[in-house]
Amino acid sequence: MVLLIGYGNDLRGDDAAGRLVAQRIRAYDAVAVEVHSVHQLTPEFAEIVAKTDRVVFVDAYVAAEGDPARAVHIARDAPGARLDHVGSPESLLALADCVHGSRPDAWLVTVPAVSFDYGAAPSATTRVGIDDAAVLALGLLAGMPVTSDEGSAVCTR
Repeated sequence: MVLLIGYGNDLRGDDAAGRLVAQRIRAYDAVAVEVHSVHQLTPEFAEIVAKTDRVVFVDAYVAAEGDPARAVHIARDAPGARLDHVGSPESLLALADCVHGSRPDAWLVTVPAVSFDYGAAPSATTRVGIDDAAVLALGLLAGMPVTSDEGSAVCTR
């Protein structure tokens, strides 16, 4: 099984991007993909993460107008892979490994975000980023190889 977790704050404009990508992936109704759209990552996801072969996390990142969506492989020894505070993909993966003895292949897809105003709709940059991030995430969920010198991919138009 493969897993996608999109997270962010629906009330803060572009910060909802991860959740909007998750909703888009869920609409494809892929049988072997479990999709979660949540406000934040919590320790309860460690068990679900540990039972998957691959997990793709999707979140917004503070960007400039026109910046691309990105996908970065999360290394086993990634900075932030500590158990002191769960809230990042790295710490959730560390918790899954420590408590459940399993850590799947993991990626972080980030969507460019330029506006975090309360009640705002997604900006034009983020709307394009959501489309591109969904394409990146679907490829990663399907196991398509991503190649670059740094183990990351960028979706540009």
